Amino acid sequence: MFACVVLLSAGPCIAPVAAQDSLQVEASHSIPRSWFRLGVGGTGTYTFIGGGVFFRLRDPLAIGVRGGVALEREVFKLPSEAFWELTPSFAYVALMGSTGMVSVLVGTGLTGGTRRGEFLQRIALVGEEYEKVTFRNLCVTAEIHVAFFVSRSLGLSVAVSGNLNKERSFSGYHIGLQFTQP
Repeated sequence: MFACVVLLSAGPCIAPVAAQDSLQVEASHSIPRSWFRLGVGGTGTYTFIGGGVFFRLRDPLAIGVRGGVALEREVFKLPSEAFWELTPSFAYVALMGSTGMVSVLVGTGLTGGTRRGEFLQRIALVGEEYEKVTFRNLCVTAEIHVAFFVSRSLGLSVAVSGNLNKERSFSGYHIGLQFTQP
């Protein structure tokens, strides 16, 4: 729901990247040569810290690496779960304008972390201890990213992502800063 509101509010301030028929996109609306973003967010009982760096291949495509860490805030279950990902990705910049951009990212990478396994015992009436399971495997990641520029090189970044893997799939959002090289 939050992502839909952001996408709808970004509508009038951005223009399509690719030219169609007689519509000519000004040079100032080509995608940035590179951008770096870092943000903090979460989902459920997890705090998510993520970001990425991307480089333009040609309008409207970019290539880069995105990654993140999800840390569980649960205090009564041990061990706490924590996941990380590092994913080389392709970005398709669907909308680009002087005040913002909307892109879709997909990639295959590596994910890992610690999750709870089998229940072991109760701790002091309120806590629970579980088997600690560590993992590392391949993942497929998708993300929708929206940036609102406050200057030519600085913007507010909002992203919603999902990580699909065989051990512990997860999703999340983050809000942060984006640094752009026009």
